[in-house]
Amino acid sequence: MTRILSIFFALFLCLAQLEGAPARPAHIDPAVWAQVEPYVMPNDHPIKAKLDKLFSKTRVLLNAHTLAKAGFKKTKPGQFSKAIVSTNSHFKNYLFKMYSDEQRGLSDWQQWVDRASGAISAQESINRHGYQSYFVVPKKWIYVLPENPAPPVYLERKNFILVVEDMHILKKSDNYGLWKSASITPALLDALYILTQEQGLADSTLPFNIPFTKRGKIALIDLEINHKWTVPFERLTRYLSPAMRQYWEGLIVAGGPKS
Repeated sequence: MTRILSIFFALFLCLAQLEGAPARPAHIDPAVWAQVEPYVMPNDHPIKAKLDKLFSKTRVLLNAHTLAKAGFKKTKPGQFSKAIVSTNSHFKNYLFKMYSDEQRGLSDWQQWVDRASGAISAQESINRHGYQSYFVVPKKWIYVLPENPAPPVYLERKNFILVVEDMHILKKSDNYGLWKSASITPALLDALYILTQEQGLADSTLPFNIPFTKRGKIALIDLEINHKWTVPFERLTRYLSPAMRQYWEGLIVAGGPKS
C-alpha cells in the first residue's frame, strides 16, 4: 500500500510539473519556499527552459566575471539596493535583477518577493480603478537557480533571481521632460495620487521610479516598497510644470481628489 501511494505521489508531482506548477527544490528551505512559491516562474514560461540551460552549465552568479561571460551586460551592483540590474542579448524584452555569490549579507529572495507581490497588487488597483490608459506594471517572476553547479562553500550562495518584463522606458532626460510637459494633466495626477496612496507606494512619487515608456504610459517599475505609509507626495512637486505643481500641492493639502 505504501509503495502504491509513493508511486501515486510521484506521478502527481510529474503531472504538476508538466502543467507548469513548480515543485520545491531539495536545497530550498521550506519556510522560504512558502514565501517565494506564489511568484516562481512556471515551468511553461517561454524562457524557462533557456534559463535552465544557461544556469546549469556554469555557476553564472559566482561573480562579475562569470555574469559577463554568460552574456549579462551590466555586472556592477546598484548604489542603494546593491542589486545587479542587467539585460542579456539572449533574452530580449526581459530585465534581470540579482545578487552574486560574492555579495554577502543580502537576502536573495525577500526583495524579489516584495517586488513581485507589489506588482500584482498595483496591477489589481489599476484594473479596479480603470487606470490602464495611464499606467503599466511590468510582470515579474522569481527564477529558481538550479541546485548545481553550486558555488564554493566560502561564498554566500544565492538561490533566486528576479526576471522582469522590459517596459522600454525613456532615457532620463526625455522622461523628466515629459513630467514637466502637457502630458501631465489633472486627471493623471488624480489617478497617481489615488493609486500611490491606496497601495502605499512610498517610492513611486519620483519620476525615475515612475518613468514614461516609449508607448506613452507611465511604468511603475520599483515596487519593492509597497503598503508603506505615509506616502511622501511632496517629492514629486519640483518635477512638475508650474501649473501642475500648483494642482499637485492642492491635492496634498486636500488629502486627494474630490470624490
